[in-house]
Amino acid sequence: MFHRGKSRFAIDPGLTLARGAKYLLASLTVLRPNLMTRMAQVCAVAGLVLFSASALSAAPVDPGAKEQLSQLSGPVGKASLAIAHGPSILDSFPTAWWNWIFVSLFAFFGCGQLVLLLYQSNVIGKTLTATKKTVDIAERTAAEFETPFLFPVLVSSSVAEGLRSLAEQENPELTASPRVSFTIKNFGRTPALLQRASAVFFVGELEEAHNDAVSGRLPELMLEPLGSLTVPLEREMEQPMDQSALEKLKNQSARIYLRGRITFLDVLGNRYEQIFCFTWDLDTGGFIPWGPHRNRRKRLSSRRRRLS
Repeated sequence: MFHRGKSRFAIDPGLTLARGAKYLLASLTVLRPNLMTRMAQVCAVAGLVLFSASALSAAPVDPGAKEQLSQLSGPVGKASLAIAHGPSILDSFPTAWWNWIFVSLFAFFGCGQLVLLLYQSNVIGKTLTATKKTVDIAERTAAEFETPFLFPVLVSSSVAEGLRSLAEQENPELTASPRVSFTIKNFGRTPALLQRASAVFFVGELEEAHNDAVSGRLPELMLEPLGSLTVPLEREMEQPMDQSALEKLKNQSARIYLRGRITFLDVLGNRYEQIFCFTWDLDTGGFIPWGPHRNRRKRLSSRRRRLS
């Protein structure tokens, strides 16, 4: 059943960081020049360069300048004639050399602007990539920090008594069927809707196939943060232990395991599956988690329905 009450959530620094990173990414995206803008600027610079070059090639050249240049290349005795016509060369200066100076300055500043544009685009692109990575990390961190985390908590077990009875009475026909009781607790910061919980309690090798005979779909139960089941779940050992099983436990060729899986929904309707595995430790006389890869949570579906 769904809980119709309104949940109140405090403002979390992780969500604030994620939102701030999103705003920064949006601002940088607006400032980033697109491909059309770059092409327009490049075409404008190239068009002005070609226009200046065409103007330079079409500039009139004074015939007197050609004559004076030919006279300068002639005999030394005719140099006085070239000096006498010197003002005609100066008169051709604005129409020839000034165009070269103008084109050179324009090309210098145009190429500088193009290089600056490419450098700016490269810097903004790198900044956007780094900001996007930061946003993704912040979102994943906030999501992992805010999602519920359901995990079993052992309440009681009769494993120690069963092992003690087998060790005290060396009767090959004597067997023991220990039981274990556990609850499911929400260690997350948001509510969770518990859907399914299965567990199998056995002695042997972990690679062997074992199924939960009493596994089934639980009535949908809302677990608040730090909330747990009001009635713990109980499992009896799949096969009773005998003297041969006790010997295998002593030489560590077999172990006592409690393993299973939990299926639940978060407040956004995302479906998760938490697998768990405990083993009995003979030294400490209690259950301990066995293997990080056997105690992990994974997301089954992106979204199914929103809890309310």
